[in-house]
Amino acid sequence: MGCPSALLAVALAAAPAASQGPKQVVDLPALLEQAREQPSVRVARASAEQAHAKAREVAWMWGPLLEVTAVGGPSQRITCFPSAEECISTEPDQTGLGFSGIFGRVDANLTMPLYTFGKLTDGKRAADAGAAAGDALAEVASHGAALDAARAWFAVKLGRELQAMLDEGQKYVDDELAREEELLATGSGDVTEADRRRVLTLRAEIAARRSEAKKVEELGLAGVHYVLGTGDADVDPAPLRALAFELPPVGKVREAALARPEQRAAAAGADAAARLVDVEWDKWWPDLVLVGAGTLAGSSSVDHPHNAFLNDPYNKISALLGVVVRWAPEPFLRSPKIDQARAERAKAQATMEMARVGLPAEAEKTWAEARDARDQIKAGREGQRQARAWLAAVLQSEAAGLVEAKDLADALLQYFVMRARVIQATFDWNVKVMSLQQATGQAPGGLGWAEEE
Repeated sequence: MGCPSALLAVALAAAPAASQGPKQVVDLPALLEQAREQPSVRVARASAEQAHAKAREVAWMWGPLLEVTAVGGPSQRITCFPSAEECISTEPDQTGLGFSGIFGRVDANLTMPLYTFGKLTDGKRAADAGAAAGDALAEVASHGAALDAARAWFAVKLGRELQAMLDEGQKYVDDELAREEELLATGSGDVTEADRRRVLTLRAEIAARRSEAKKVEELGLAGVHYVLGTGDADVDPAPLRALAFELPPVGKVREAALARPEQRAAAAGADAAARLVDVEWDKWWPDLVLVGAGTLAGSSSVDHPHNAFLNDPYNKISALLGVVVRWAPEPFLRSPKIDQARAERAKAQATMEMARVGLPAEAEKTWAEARDARDQIKAGREGQRQARAWLAAVLQSEAAGLVEAKDLADALLQYFVMRARVIQATFDWNVKVMSLQQATGQAPGGLGWAEEE
């Protein structure tokens, strides 16, 4: 018996083994909703929020920056002699430490950029583009998590449908084997030892395929457990059904692929890289900065003489305000830094071009795979109807003793091959439909089930 080789290719994230008995039952919409809130998606959203916070920080860099330093403590008794232009301690206290009062001082410094030759403007635009890229990447993570969860959910259904089909086939094979062994025991010439060996081989093939189907179910269930964060869960018992979806023209699919969040992220990244090149060029020019400074100091034990030549740090009030030019051209480093920024811009632009060309091609490939799965379902259902009629005819002939054992084995094999083809194609169709949603910038999910034929 030949089940499609895709049974061996379902690869999903590992998760802790299931506990003794599944308790939580989840359907597809609930699983997709949970997948969009799993840790990997929250990480992407947190990165996007971090980028927005950085953009807000850059946007406020034009504002004033105030730095205040305050100090206070005990002070000595100091007398100042204007004629000598000095102050000396005259009255140490009784403890010998020389403290006889208190001292306090506050220094304030203010800086505010007035004109930066485009540094702040270009920096803000780069930060805004980075925030836009973060939002798009968070959406990418959400779509990818939903698609992986859907693939796991459908894999569980696929494995169980195949196991149920194989169990049914096992009954036919066991009945046929019992019949042939009975005929061989009575010495009937209608059955040979070769016929019995053929049926035994078929039964061994069924056992091997059942193991493969069980692995598909277990891998799918591991993916479901990963999404839900628990090994005590299972999918709903409904059978595997095809999603209701009408394939759009391939041209529209290619066009819609350009609206994917991956494309928006690449475009925003290219914009941010271009703005950072401008920032490096802007650094050739100085900054005009408003600068202010002030000091307020006082002491209860220090004289405050009126002398213009005496520096009295203990009793002081001063303030200044002016515009300064701040410039750090870095003549030997500026050109290499500009070259690095240009290289980053070229890389980001190449990434954007790759997305512009690759995303439509990926969407077209997914469309072709979905179209093939749809046609496989249609052809498989027709083949299944014919194989069922063939099997029914063989069983009727067998009851009348008019059929050879080989004919029954062939009819059984083809009937279950066609059933397996339909089941596998249904899985492929469902996964490719959701992949096509992702490939055209939509969130996977939100679809109903097709009518059974």
